[in-house]
Amino acid sequence: MATNEILQDSVTYQEIVAEAKLEGKLEGLQDLMSQMLTLRFGPLPQWAVTRIQNAERNAFDRWTTQFFSATTLEEILK
Repeated sequence: MATNEILQDSVTYQEIVAEAKLEGKLEGLQDLMSQMLTLRFGPLPQWAVTRIQNAERNAFDRWTTQFFSATTLEEILK
């Protein structure tokens, strides 16, 4: 068995790859939410950028739902 195959079979390797995938998805959600909010409300204030960058995955589900009914940035990112 090649070293590469052994590495790929290790639990640690698989955990690192899974974590990287989740991190990449979260970064994609951050970028998408920032773009959507900027298109709707104009340039984002620093507090909003920070909130988006520090958000957990479930926050994006709430924000996406609120995006269509909210009238202010504050309503969405509460």
